Amino acid sequence: WTQLFYGAMDDVTGSSEADSVISLDSNTQIDKGFCSWLTTIFRIKDESILQKCGPDAVQYLSFQRHILFYMSVMMVISLGVVLPINFQGTLQGDETNFGHTTLSNLDPNSPWLWVHVTLAILYLPLGIIIMRRFSITLKLEEEDGGVSRTLMITNIPRTYCDTADLQRHFREAYPEIEIQDIQLAYDITRVSVLDKEW
Repeated sequence: WTQLFYGAMDDVTGSSEADSVISLDSNTQIDKGFCSWLTTIFRIKDESILQKCGPDAVQYLSFQRHILFYMSVMMVISLGVVLPINFQGTLQGDETNFGHTTLSNLDPNSPWLWVHVTLAILYLPLGIIIMRRFSITLKLEEEDGGVSRTLMITNIPRTYCDTADLQRHFREAYPEIEIQDIQLAYDITRVSVLDKEW
């Protein structure tokens, strides 16, 4: 599967699939037990991922790292600040009841409710700051490949569908534009339907 999806990346870098797998595997640990993958997450370098999987994978994994960091900060604050405050209330049963750990355990007139309001308001800018840091690290580069310079023209009558005629037309009509290649394509939807019926 790797060769199928990422074979072009290996061709560009001039290495074979085996070489790239070996170079990626040399940076990772072999699975040695429960949750050993967790340390591997932090040991794989972005350069290895870029070489093996491309820039989109690096961008996606960077986004996931930023989200994990944001959720970790929220978890620490919630467990260290919010949970003890909720636990001080007396409205929802005893210590073994889940409701005792929620906001509904606090008195509606309690000043501790302001901690909930303040933290809820502060979580939004914190998320914006972390995602802003992520967006700054994005390297959006416009590729100068043939795809961005490709033009598709439809509804040309069949009598004019000749590459030499089309080449001559574009040279005469647009002399400043260099035509590298012309490929003719046909709508085969009707042929496919007839083939299925047959």
